Amino acid sequence: MDKQDIKKMTKKKLIFEVIKERKRNKEKDEIIHDRLESKKRLHDLRLQLDKEKNITKELRLKLSDQDAIAHQAQNLSMKLQKIAKENKCYICKLKYEVTGGHRAVSIKCGHLFGEKCILDHLKRSKACPICKSLTSYTDVRFIIAGQNLCTAELLN
Repeated sequence: MDKQDIKKMTKKKLIFEVIKERKRNKEKDEIIHDRLESKKRLHDLRLQLDKEKNITKELRLKLSDQDAIAHQAQNLSMKLQKIAKENKCYICKLKYEVTGGHRAVSIKCGHLFGEKCILDHLKRSKACPICKSLTSYTDVRFIIAGQNLCTAELLN
């Protein structure tokens, strides 16, 4: 509306037009306000998305670390099972005792047996039950704290 149109209008019409214009301006203000709010929410959502991405990345790293640890644990478990299997007497398949008749002994070829088992075997045969190398009861050595002690030395 220009100045001439305003002059021609009556007061009532003028008030009506002003009210109408205010309504339009109010609607425009609301639209602008909504857009600003949307932009703010969008910014907040982007920040939250970035935060979630970082958390996801950290969790993936932790998961990969845990997978590596689980794989190592499985390998160690298999090694322990192998060691446990090897720490049994070849003749009777029982575990060695720390003391007594079934403690670990070695013969000159290096193979380990329970003391009673290898002494009984050597009464029947003069060969190692594993590699068949010749041996005798004087070649039996006690395993004490990682050292071999010759039984022949103990007999003297």
